[in-house]
Amino acid sequence: MKRKIEEWRQTLSTQQGLWLAAIFLASFLGTAVSGAILKWGMITYGEWGTVARLAVSLAATAAYALVVVAVFYAFFPETKTALQRIWRK
Repeated sequence: MKRKIEEWRQTLSTQQGLWLAAIFLASFLGTAVSGAILKWGMITYGEWGTVARLAVSLAATAAYALVVVAVFYAFFPETKTALQRIWRK
């Protein structure tokens, strides 16, 4: 199995490897940031009720999205053009 994975990895182009690295980094950092916000928010505002918990969850989700956009923006500068097209329509 290890040999098959190594053979598959060697067949990847540089662009494909960069995409895999960006996806891994974005998911890793996004989860870390989101988890930190959830932990802090639930400790700080968890006793305030359902609305506060929902707000903390939404903030954590928004932070995850921002991290993903930032990572892809750093790895692929052409992301700026795609983001501009999204916001203009």
